[in-house]
Amino acid sequence: MDKNRLISALYEISMNIKPENPGKLVETFLITTSRNFGFSYAYAEVPKLNLKIEIPKKAVYAHKISFEKKACRIIFGGKKEIPAEYFSAIELLVEKLDSVLECLLLADERYRKIVENIKDIIILVNNDGVVVEANNAAEKVLGKIIGKKLDKKWYDGFITHEGRFYSSSIYNLKDVGKVVIVSDITEKVKLEKEKEFVEKIIETANSLIVGLDEKGRIVMFNRKCEEITGYAREEVLGKNWFDIFVPRVEYTLKIFKKTLEIGWNSYIHPIRAKTGEKIISWSNTVVEREGERIIVAIGNDITDEVSARRRAEELSELFRVINKIMRHDILNDLSIVVGALELYMENKDVFLIEKAIKAAYKSINLIKEIRQLESLALSGKTLKPTPIKPVLEELAKYYSIPINIDGNCIVLADEAISSLFDNIIRNAVIHGKTNRIDIKVKRKNGVCEVRIADYGRGIPNEIKKKIFDEGFSHGETKGTGLGLYVAKKVMERYGGSISIEDNNPKGAVFVLRFKAVWGKMLV
Repeated sequence: MDKNRLISALYEISMNIKPENPGKLVETFLITTSRNFGFSYAYAEVPKLNLKIEIPKKAVYAHKISFEKKACRIIFGGKKEIPAEYFSAIELLVEKLDSVLECLLLADERYRKIVENIKDIIILVNNDGVVVEANNAAEKVLGKIIGKKLDKKWYDGFITHEGRFYSSSIYNLKDVGKVVIVSDITEKVKLEKEKEFVEKIIETANSLIVGLDEKGRIVMFNRKCEEITGYAREEVLGKNWFDIFVPRVEYTLKIFKKTLEIGWNSYIHPIRAKTGEKIISWSNTVVEREGERIIVAIGNDITDEVSARRRAEELSELFRVINKIMRHDILNDLSIVVGALELYMENKDVFLIEKAIKAAYKSINLIKEIRQLESLALSGKTLKPTPIKPVLEELAKYYSIPINIDGNCIVLADEAISSLFDNIIRNAVIHGKTNRIDIKVKRKNGVCEVRIADYGRGIPNEIKKKIFDEGFSHGETKGTGLGLYVAKKVMERYGGSISIEDNNPKGAVFVLRFKAVWGKMLV
C-alpha cells in the first residue's frame, strides 16, 4: 500500500471507530441519565475536546452529585435530595462513559500524531467541500482553512502555488467526504528539468558520449556517436560495447577495468565504425546512477588530425629525400658530365662522352623519379575505389615481355597506383632480367592481395629488408635507389603493405596487400 492510500485508510478507519460527533454522545448520556433518575440539571466537561454541555443552562437546583474522572467531569442536580444508592449506580455509568471517551481520545491523539508528522498536506473535506480537518503542513501552505471551502485547484492533480509545484491525490470516504493529499514535488520537478537539460546537452554535444554499465553494456549513446559510427542508438543499446566497436579488446578491457578502479582515465584508441576505423581521444569517468556505477566516456574524433600529422611527417620525409637528391645526387651527376666534357675537349677520348651521357641519363631518371615523389607528396586527393586489372593491362602494353594477369578486385587508391606497379615491373625487367611476369590478384577477408612474380635473378636474402630503403641499390645494373622506395611510400599512403618472397624455381615475388572495397569480385 502506498503512502497516500495508507493516510486515506487511517482517516476512514478513524471515522468508523468513533462517533461522528463525540459531543452528541455525551449529550445523549446526560439527557438519558437525567430522565431515568429524575434530575432537573446536568453538566458535562471534556477538557481535551474543549467540550462543555449544560442542560438546561443556568438552571437552579438544591442538591447535586458530581464525578471527576480521567477524561470527563459530570454533575447532576435536582430540587429533591438525591438518594445515596443513586451515586454508586450513576458512577458505574460515568466510568463507562469515561472509558469510551479515553479510548476515543487516545486513538484520536495517535492518529493525529501520525497525520501531523507527515510532511504532505492532508485535508479532510465534507461532502459540501468544506474543510473539516487539516494538518500542520496544510496550515503552513494555505493558512487557517478549517471551516472554509477548499479551492478547486487543489483537486486538479498538478498544481502551481506561490512558485512551487504540487501533486494532489483524492480519496473518497464513505458518508464522510474526501481526503485530499498534496505532495510538494518542486525538487523532483527541478531534478527532472535538470535531467532534461543534461540530456539535451548530451544529445547535442559535438563529442561522442557513451555510457557503459559495469558489464560493458551500452546504456547511453548520443547523436554524435550515431553520426561517427554509423550505428543507430536502437541498434546498440543494451549490447556489449567491446563486441561491436573495439578492434583490440584485450587492451581496451584493461583500460575499462582501470577506469572502474580509479574512477577516471584518458587515452587514445580506435573504434570500428560502419565506414571503417576511427581514431578517438577518450576521457572516461565513473558516475553513480540509481545505485549503479556507470562509465561515462567522452570522445573526440581525431582521425583527420592523426592522418594530417602522419601526412605531414610523410611530406617532411619526402621533401627531405627530394632535397637530398637535388643537392647531392643530381649535382654529382652534373659535375661528372661537366668534368667529362671538359676532359673530352682536351684529349677527344670517346669514353668520356659515354661517361657524360651515362651520368646525364642517370640525372634524367632521377628527375623522373623526383616527379613521382612530388606527385606523391602533393597528392591530397581522397582515395577512391579503383579496379586493379585495367591499370595492369595498360602498363603491360609498354613492355615487350609477356605479362600475364589473373584476377581482379577493387581497392582504395589514386593515380599513383600506376607508378607503383610500373616501378615493380620495371625493376623486374631491368634489374632482375626476367623474361616474363605473372600477376595474380585475389581478395580475401577484406584484403586484396596482388602477387607480381618474375623469373629473373631473384633478390638475395641479406638485402630483402633493405631493398625498400631510400637510396638503396645493388648489382651491376643498380639504379637510383628510389623506385622501390616510392612503391613503399605509395602503399603506406594506401594503408597497405609491400613485401618480397622467393619465386619457385627462381626469381622474386612482390606481394602487395591493399584495402579492398566491399562488393562482388570482379573477373
